[in-house]
Formats: sequence, structure tokens, C-alpha cells
Amino acid sequence: MLKRWILCGYGRLGKDLHRSFEKAGFVWDLICATSSDSKLQENTEDFTSTPFISWNDLKLSITEGDVVVMAISDANIINSANALDKHGITVIHCSGATALLPLQQASTAVFYPLQTFSGHGNVDWSEIPVFLEFSNKNSEKILHELANRLGAKSENLKICDSNKRLQIHLAAVFANNFTQAQVAIADQLLKDSNLSLEVLLPILKRMANQWGKLDSIEAITGPAVRRDQATIQKHLAALEDKPSYKKLYMDLTEIIQQLKS
Repeated sequence: MLKRWILCGYGRLGKDLHRSFEKAGFVWDLICATSSDSKLQENTEDFTSTPFISWNDLKLSITEGDVVVMAISDANIINSANALDKHGITVIHCSGATALLPLQQASTAVFYPLQTFSGHGNVDWSEIPVFLEFSNKNSEKILHELANRLGAKSENLKICDSNKRLQIHLAAVFANNFTQAQVAIADQLLKDSNLSLEVLLPILKRMANQWGKLDSIEAITGPAVRRDQATIQKHLAALEDKPSYKKLYMDLTEIIQQLKS
């Protein structure tokens, strides 16, 4: 039975999966666009070794033995997977927040790499924890083959059910996405005073270096911890013309004080 490796979706994760395959000496047999990849056919420079197929053509041509790795948005996973639900197909999604798919005929699996992706291909898969879930032994075997092709280390492969994976994804949003959003706010506040984010880089680097070395709650410092109301009020006054930032400051101050109580 011929097994084709098919990459579905070509956003940041899709591009990194494609380029990581090529760097490791493998190729995808097909790369498929979804409706959100409407400009994909214009970017032909990425397809020197891999043929492109449209979503409609993929649905018609999918055949027994095919492995479809879906690097697509959570909102599109279920409908897309249902369209590929045929005997002998393995459908893998890469979402942290979507449960293992209950398809009727196809084997299903989850390959969730806990990392943020740029699409530039500069990914060291040996350092990335990957959370796996699968519907049967065959899909488990295919997940390990995918991990090996990408260069993921076996010790970084974690079998994890959908509920725990959702909690991991939620924690990652707080640790990564929300932290980056707050750095963007800090950058904007500095720009308002003709200052550069560069002045914060030493303290940001020190904070990152302490992660995992100190207790996360004990490591929190600042006026909220000290309950320095004079400084807190000055900060709130400085945010008077930015009500969303002011509310976030107040909420985080309250959360910090709760954590430290």
C-alpha cells in the first residue's frame, strides 16, 4: 500500500513543516491549500520539490494509505477532517485546543508541538516538546515516523490526552502569547515617550533566564507585591488616556496580590 505524506495548510506552521522536511532530506508528496491559503498558488518558489494540489482535488483523489497532516486553523479542523474520513486514511491535526477527532473510518492522531512558529524554517525540532494522541497503533506508529523525519527527540515526545493538552495549550497562551502582548504594550508606552524597547531588554532577558530556576510566584516583584499604592496610583494616572491598558494594569495588580497572599 502506497503511503503519501500530504501537508494541508500553508501558514507559519505549514511552512516550517515543509522546510524542515526538506532540510532533513524528505519531501511531502503533496501540499494542499485550504480556503484560507488563497494566494498559495502565487508563491511557487516554495514548491520546487513538492507538487501543489487544491483542496477540492485532494478530497477527490485521497486514497488508502495517505497520511494528511493538517496545519490549519482550529476553526477548520473538524470540517476538513470530516471531508477526508475514508478507510485507510490517517488524519493528523496539530492543535493544542482541539480534541482527538472522532472520525468514523479514518485513523486519527494529534501532533502538537509546543512552540511558536515563524514560517522561516529555522526550527530546531530536537528542542521542542511534542504532545501526541492517537486512535490506534497504526496512527501512533505514523506519529513517531513524522517526529523522526522532523528530528524530534524521543524523550520530548509526550503521550497526552485531549483534556491535558488543552490545559497545556491554555498555559502556553498565558506564558507566551499574553506575555508577548504585554511586551508589545510596553513597547508602545516607550514609543509614546520617544524611547526604545531596547532599554527593557536586560530586564526581559534576566526574567527569562530565571524561568524554571526560581519558584514562579516567588520570582514576582514590583509595586503590586510591595502594595506600593503611591506608585500604583501614579501608574494608573499615566494610563488615564489608555483605558484598556489601565484596566489590564489593575487586573494584573489584583492577580499578583492574590498570588502573593
